[in-house]
Amino acid sequence: MRLLFLRIAAMRYYKGAVRDDPPRGRDGQTLDGETVIEKYNFDPVQAPNGEFCLGCFDAGEGLPLPLELFEELDPDADRAEDVTVVWCAPNENGAVCVVGWYARATVLGFWDSLTLDTGYVQEYDILDEASACVLLPPEEREKLCWQVPEIGPGQSFGLSRGGVWLAEGEKQPELARRIARQIEQYRGENWLRRYPEFPEE
Repeated sequence: MRLLFLRIAAMRYYKGAVRDDPPRGRDGQTLDGETVIEKYNFDPVQAPNGEFCLGCFDAGEGLPLPLELFEELDPDADRAEDVTVVWCAPNENGAVCVVGWYARATVLGFWDSLTLDTGYVQEYDILDEASACVLLPPEEREKLCWQVPEIGPGQSFGLSRGGVWLAEGEKQPELARRIARQIEQYRGENWLRRYPEFPEE
């Protein structure tokens, strides 16, 4: 299993930046909902070929993830397929934890977009069928078993400063393999169909 860990802003629902679910940063500060592109990462949409989650991750300067991350990918490829994308965010204690995942995602080397029935144009660079997506309940995210390390003093693997960690192949540390097993075995509640109490204004 190829695991791509990505750090994003903290939200409960990821169904838009709304009054009772504003995106928050590492120190708990409220972020500008207009600029947080991952705010719809767990809001399933109906496309002509099925129901999907359309994920956004800005790798910096408004760019999608560089496909050079994937060592075994053909240099001419414009996407990486069958990737388990593990979305991570800081919890209330400041630790970075798994909030959910796309189990069989396609990672694009470019931005794409879908115009929804409401007229809103949703951009994305990662997508998966909604049936393969799980958003953990907030209380589950607080558990120690979902914590994800960050590279730093005394820590040689984990999320980079830019919030990216690709764990694949034989070099996968045991922690990544354990999280992979947890993902495969998870049968708990899925908040993918849970929505904020107050709709977007």
